[in-house]
Amino acid sequence: MNTRLFFLFLFCVGLFALQINANAQNPAAAPATLKPQFIVGKTYHFTSGTGIRMKLVDQPGKTSVIQVEQKAKLIVNRRPSGEPGVFITASTEGVKFNLTTVKNKIIFDSSQINAMDTPIGKHFQSSMTRWTKIEVSPEGKLLSRKDGGGGGAATPLPNLPEIGPEQLQQLIASLLTNFPAEPVAPGKEWVHKGKTKLGQFGEMNFEISNRYSGDQIVDGAAFALIEFTGSIKGDVQIQGGGRANTLGFEGNKMSGRYFFDKTADIIRASEQVIVMKIENEKLPKTTIEQQITLRLDSMEDNAK
Repeated sequence: MNTRLFFLFLFCVGLFALQINANAQNPAAAPATLKPQFIVGKTYHFTSGTGIRMKLVDQPGKTSVIQVEQKAKLIVNRRPSGEPGVFITASTEGVKFNLTTVKNKIIFDSSQINAMDTPIGKHFQSSMTRWTKIEVSPEGKLLSRKDGGGGGAATPLPNLPEIGPEQLQQLIASLLTNFPAEPVAPGKEWVHKGKTKLGQFGEMNFEISNRYSGDQIVDGAAFALIEFTGSIKGDVQIQGGGRANTLGFEGNKMSGRYFFDKTADIIRASEQVIVMKIENEKLPKTTIEQQITLRLDSMEDNAK
């Protein structure tokens, strides 16, 4: 099993990142403006999870599974320039990592006592001390990013993925995209399509069909339920360059949903499932099943 390929899809393909009690759907609600925004003076705590199951088509017994959970903290302030928009300082508060292959099993939880003293703990140590500062326009576009923190000794496990500013940026971007430009009523559909870069690995084309399915009452508040299906396709470099090291992937089985808090103007929870096929003349036929979840754990005023 190609572990480099495994970790590549762990973080590069997620578009949106469900555990929430909902009832009393109200499909007759009036058109609503579904525009996400971060509130100045607030601190948000999110938990995002990514699970991947990689299977060799011709050898179904050779299956690898990886699960990663990241707890992120987003502190929102005004932009230093005073211009409209927000300035977000994002950091990682916790990491869980579980890898199971035919030959290996690795389990890590940063909240456990003495976890950071282990080799894998030292590997993720930089993730726990790194931060990124991102400016966002009123339209939800990411304008700038500055990273900092980290340092210390080099990782003793260089083949494992790192969790840092790139994943924090993906989290922020996922909370702001795929929403309609105009007010929509329950039952309304819209399509979001385009091309996005996958870091230094390549780029991906996507097309997502969304439907505002109606409002649901969650803990006494009105949430908009948005369901979606879609497809992705692209090419990434697995190592070096050249056609032999280019991997093609395609996923036509993507579906998911998210709950948008119409009062706080933020996604409270989301889930996405996608099945992909990958192609490369040097690799066996492989199917990747990916599940991404996201939830807002809490929101409070910034510390003074």
